[in-house]
Amino acid sequence: MNRNTKILLGIGALIVLGLAVGAYAFLVSPTKGPSSVLSSQQPTSTRPQMDPLAKVNLPTVEPVVLAEGQTRYRIVSEESSATFTLDEMLRGEPKTVVGTSTAHVSGEIGVNHDHLASSTIGTIYVNARTFETDTAQRNNMIRRAILKTENDANEFIVFKPTSISGTSTLLITGDLTIAGMTQPATFSATTTFDVDGTLHAHASSLVKRADFNLVIPNIPFVANVEEEVELALSIVAKPVVE
Repeated sequence: MNRNTKILLGIGALIVLGLAVGAYAFLVSPTKGPSSVLSSQQPTSTRPQMDPLAKVNLPTVEPVVLAEGQTRYRIVSEESSATFTLDEMLRGEPKTVVGTSTAHVSGEIGVNHDHLASSTIGTIYVNARTFETDTAQRNNMIRRAILKTENDANEFIVFKPTSISGTSTLLITGDLTIAGMTQPATFSATTTFDVDGTLHAHASSLVKRADFNLVIPNIPFVANVEEEVELALSIVAKPVVE
């Protein structure tokens, strides 16, 4: 091997190393925090509002249009959460990954207490920049490379319900938007009410990563990431005094 060949090989190795270091830094470096605060005290308006304490824009929470016999409920963001769950192989061992976004869920519901399937659910927002898993590196990878939340247009996961059916278990169908992709989705939901009227609801749905173009980065020690992801919402909502 002559001297020029050795030099070229050395340069090539440095380039590969640099790319690897750059890719690693891209995945694990801190990501954007939430630019908006979802608050249960947010006024229902057609325009984004300003929280005088947080000094950040609040996303528009569309006021649900009430039908006859419905009561307006608003999600208590501070007591609600969203989660995703999927399985993978991590360093040759099975691993269940759970990501949770707490206090960043918002929306309104027109509740028909006599016939829950006749209720109306407004648009539900979840801040995708706030999902937390078991490690900061995984959090950053999910936010930046998978959910693409560095793009402000992808900050929120949005669910727009279009129909409700069922009795003891409700089937809520609508349009789900994740990372800029919108697909139909159906959530299975159960509900209970406290004596003071507070609504507790748990809803879940299985979605396919490919439907939302959620691609897992090629990482040597991660393999066989499950195609189906379970999405779940745990919601607390209270009646609004109008």
